[in-house]
Amino acid sequence: MIELRQLRYLIAAAEAGSFSRAARSINIKQATLSRHVLEIEKRLGMALFDRKTRGATLTPNGRTYLRTAQRIVKEFEELNNWVRATNNGHVGKLAVGFYTSFSAGNLRATLSEFGERHPEVKVSGFERDRDMLLAGIENGLLDIAIMIGEASYRGLMSRSFWSERIFVAMPAGHPLTQCERIHWPDLTGEHFLLTERDPGPETRNILMGKLGVPGCMPEIDMQDIGRETMLSAIALGGGHVRQ
Repeated sequence: MIELRQLRYLIAAAEAGSFSRAARSINIKQATLSRHVLEIEKRLGMALFDRKTRGATLTPNGRTYLRTAQRIVKEFEELNNWVRATNNGHVGKLAVGFYTSFSAGNLRATLSEFGERHPEVKVSGFERDRDMLLAGIENGLLDIAIMIGEASYRGLMSRSFWSERIFVAMPAGHPLTQCERIHWPDLTGEHFLLTERDPGPETRNILMGKLGVPGCMPEIDMQDIGRETMLSAIALGGGHVRQ
């Protein structure tokens, strides 16, 4: 069986036009290179080089064999480079799950920057609810799931990517609409309307953590409605909602 290193020795000899020069270029003994090239010729049953005092030149069969040997070595090196790049995360595929719109600033910017840094990685986005995202991570369909909140999940590793402001919608006549920026204490005592769908449950946990105190928890109404219906209800005075 002809080894890959023997093909490299043959290519080096052909490119150098001399066994001695080829041996020096790849830092091995000339006798070692000559022996391996001769072994190739014996296995093939044909001469690949015309050996002369001033060097070695390829025979017609040698030129034909060289082209194939060069292709094999090149493809093997490309395969190794691909494996190394894949293991380093520089090429391949990345399945990202989320329930925030791709148009959202930080999420979109993060994926865009990743694409610029790693153009060989194909990024696929999947918008699902929280339960589906977690199931996708557990069964290997997703590589990463981006969700709001700081909750940890058994068997899964998580870390914070970024922090974002929370936007509050309220009726046009509400006193807080005159404020350019609303702070958490400003919302104490307000009635909140949230969707039961994602990210409503996580938003509820945030509100409870920010506004809840012993003996006094924020009033939160959870309904199975979509964003547009929720905003319409708020416009009619039905509560405040995080978007």
